[in-house]
Amino acid sequence: PTKTPTKAPTKAPTKTPTKAPTDSCSCSNPKQTPTKCEVDILIDFMEAAIKKDLKLAAQWLRLSFHDAGTFNKQTKVGGANGCLINHPPMRDEDENSHLDLPINTLVVIRRNWEKHAKTCVRVSSADMIQFAGFFSSLRQVGAKPGINNQKIVQLKTFEWGRPDENSCKTQWTSNLPGFQLGNGNKGLAVRCELAGVEIEEKMIKRNGLTAEESTALVGAHTIGLTRNTFGTFLNGPWVKNGDDNATPSGPVFDNAFFDFLQNSIPAKSASEFEKNISPFTDPFPDWFRDTPRNLNYLDTDLALAFPSQGSHPNFHTFTVQFSKDNAKFLAKFFKSLDKMSKLGVTAKLSLPGSCSSCFRRRRLSSSRSKTTTKYQVSGRKAAYDKIQTVRSYSQRLQSFPASFFKELKAARAEAKMRNEAKQRRRSENGLIVRLTTPIQKLKAAAADPNDDTAQLGVDTQPSRLAVAEIQATKFLSENKDKSVLNDRVKIVVSG
Repeated sequence: PTKTPTKAPTKAPTKTPTKAPTDSCSCSNPKQTPTKCEVDILIDFMEAAIKKDLKLAAQWLRLSFHDAGTFNKQTKVGGANGCLINHPPMRDEDENSHLDLPINTLVVIRRNWEKHAKTCVRVSSADMIQFAGFFSSLRQVGAKPGINNQKIVQLKTFEWGRPDENSCKTQWTSNLPGFQLGNGNKGLAVRCELAGVEIEEKMIKRNGLTAEESTALVGAHTIGLTRNTFGTFLNGPWVKNGDDNATPSGPVFDNAFFDFLQNSIPAKSASEFEKNISPFTDPFPDWFRDTPRNLNYLDTDLALAFPSQGSHPNFHTFTVQFSKDNAKFLAKFFKSLDKMSKLGVTAKLSLPGSCSSCFRRRRLSSSRSKTTTKYQVSGRKAAYDKIQTVRSYSQRLQSFPASFFKELKAARAEAKMRNEAKQRRRSENGLIVRLTTPIQKLKAAAADPNDDTAQLGVDTQPSRLAVAEIQATKFLSENKDKSVLNDRVKIVVSG
């Protein structure tokens, strides 16, 4: 008999005796909240995936924003609810274009994590998306991005238990900021002001964030590119060290975005910017391009660069503060990211549990001492678990099943195929830009240095994809000289 009586029945003997001991650690009831050891295993899987494809750092972060950012506190809909994974039509919305790769890789990671021999978990899609955003941004902090013991400590402060939404609605994407053609026919000062109004409307009034939190979260643009948003040949980061391959471990997550807004733009007000758009060389309907340095900025980015003219909160105040103090930016960003990851969530969330005897995990460090995190998510001081054994990442990587990497490769291929299919459908529906100026005329105008009317005219629906898919690739395929497009042909949108 058991020494300590319990309400649970005694386990029945096996019908067919074997020499092996009875398995007391079977996974018959997977948990929604992982243990710290199971989080270690998840970190390994995510690290393996991001090392294979560094652009996942920015894309997982964008995915977490787009899932949670659908929240509307006025109508109590949307939020961090897993719809981008569980409801495929959500990813077909213009606002969520090119999220197939981060979604597909997360699905593969979760499947392999849940069937791992040392885990017994069944977590929600909402939790996976938000943890991925936390992991990817935290991983990129520091001059040498990557995972270390201090970051592992902080990752274990992530709270689990977000339920998935059963009735996702694609119209919730209207709560996301900045996804329609801008005010290209307005003056630049008006455009900047209206972009600030949009941040207030979407992030403050609907999402329920403060002006400081909204500013900090827009700072996520410090990593990643305007990827395929304005045409593949116009891809570019916001800042150089935010490029996917800025370091061997990917982009650097710091305050470089705010430093650029404060110190690289000579204009100190929106009205001054209207007269001098330096360092940008090409203004578009809702974004600006610094062609020599291959940098792109949205109107909503520039709304943070100048003092408000009175129609929205003065986001510029926080831009100045963050540009001067990287530590302050990081602290505010991660606290704001934690708040965003819980938008629309009413369920009680839980920290990872203690490692069970069945699924105990040994990992990374030789240190047995306790340490605390530098950037606290919600004020808690997290003590690092005592470590028993040193195992390098490369050693742990060898224990991964070969099928995991095959699945990742298949996920990338499927994402590429889906994106191509979307482009074809949009073209058939008339959403892709159609050339209205004959190619030969464009070539002749572009070749004439005295012809200042050389423009690529387009007829388009009011969609951001119009700018995204400017079919100047036809022009380039004949011309073979991208500089001609940049130097002689100005891209404009009409309609």
